[in-house]
Amino acid sequence: MQTAARNGNGNGAPGGARQPNEIIRPKTDETYRLQVETTPEQAHEVSGAYGPQWMYFFAGGKLIYADANMHQAMTAAAPESGDELAITRARGGKWLIERVSTSMSRGGASVHYADSAAAFPPPHKPLPSAAEAEAGRRALDAELTRQHQLTAKQQQMAAHRPVASVTAARLMECYSDAIDVAIHASTYAKECGLLITPTYEDIRCMAATLHIDRTRAEIGGRQ
Repeated sequence: MQTAARNGNGNGAPGGARQPNEIIRPKTDETYRLQVETTPEQAHEVSGAYGPQWMYFFAGGKLIYADANMHQAMTAAAPESGDELAITRARGGKWLIERVSTSMSRGGASVHYADSAAAFPPPHKPLPSAAEAEAGRRALDAELTRQHQLTAKQQQMAAHRPVASVTAARLMECYSDAIDVAIHASTYAKECGLLITPTYEDIRCMAATLHIDRTRAEIGGRQ
């Protein structure tokens, strides 16, 4: 924060005007939290080296000579005396002014509240009627039933997955054994002077027979 004592560097208040304790010259990209004393309507316009300026006093006798852009931003923010502002001089001659807190006078007492939705909680909703409560209970029961049915179906599907996996593995094993049998049978027939070429249907039938026999043997073993 760049500041200067009052009347320092040739910048003081005009004749007869309030004298500042401190003149603030905001630096780019720095934020200053200040409590407003001078509203935009009360800001006194003076002539500066770079055009018209407006005198904004803040708590503690601090003064900012606002250029046209800052004065426009202050006017848009429309602060009241006592409001705390976060003032940032951005690049390109722009100003960001955010109201941090607001001061309101109620019955002579100064009441401060944060300028956010949290300071104003929504009003309490009325309790639901008996019919609304019953409708909500039925909807909840229906949802719980649906979730229970879905869970039971998922468990049922999961219970069948291992059986299907075992059956597929056993069938592949039977096809592999059937192919081995067909190869050995063809080789032995050739040694005997016979030409036998097993077909896919022959292999399928042998695999099916092996699968049936092994399934029956497993069921018999369980019994």
